[in-house]
Amino acid sequence: MKHHHHHHPMGPRDVALGSSIISIKNQALGGALLHSHVQPFPEGSEQQQVTVYGYSDANNEWFFQRIRGVEPWTDAENKTIEFVKGGEMYRLMHRLTGKNLHTHEVPAPISKSEYEVSAYGDVDLGDYKDNWIIEIVEQVGEEDPTLLHPLSTSFRIKNSILGCYLAQSGKHLPEWGFRQGEVVCLKHASKRDKRTWWNIETHENERLPQGE
Repeated sequence: MKHHHHHHPMGPRDVALGSSIISIKNQALGGALLHSHVQPFPEGSEQQQVTVYGYSDANNEWFFQRIRGVEPWTDAENKTIEFVKGGEMYRLMHRLTGKNLHTHEVPAPISKSEYEVSAYGDVDLGDYKDNWIIEIVEQVGEEDPTLLHPLSTSFRIKNSILGCYLAQSGKHLPEWGFRQGEVVCLKHASKRDKRTWWNIETHENERLPQGE
């Protein structure tokens, strides 16, 4: 599928539940994109790998889903558009594999003192550790400060059960992880630690007007 980013470099300015396909960039260490692929971790949980990756790739695409324990968002619900808000809890689902961003009390592959982050389950199968709180830490510009906006909103992604923060560690995985960056859930993260800061890098949503 060819994407025509050059026509609308910004994409729509508000991110919607379910229908917005996004990539999410970390703000530390030159930035890299939250990524998952079908290969499992060879140890730890042996669930699907989550990494950060510096290049454009369809495996960088995610969308926001309603939390575990409520009716999932589906495409059949063309009634209302729900925008993603700071302070609320969501699941993040990997578009190509349909698995949920997940963490648990399993040591990360290299940073053993932190929690492993995997992609796990599907739209129906999973547990409450699939629920993450979006915490807005900085808004640049004049847009609605309660919503997520591509590029201009910096946010942290906090696990609702374990209280740790999605982060890149700065370490690289070995060959089994294609030397991509390690993603961890950091237990004791300062609010200023940019390894826990993320922003929406790309955003496509056919149901919303394009940004300028």
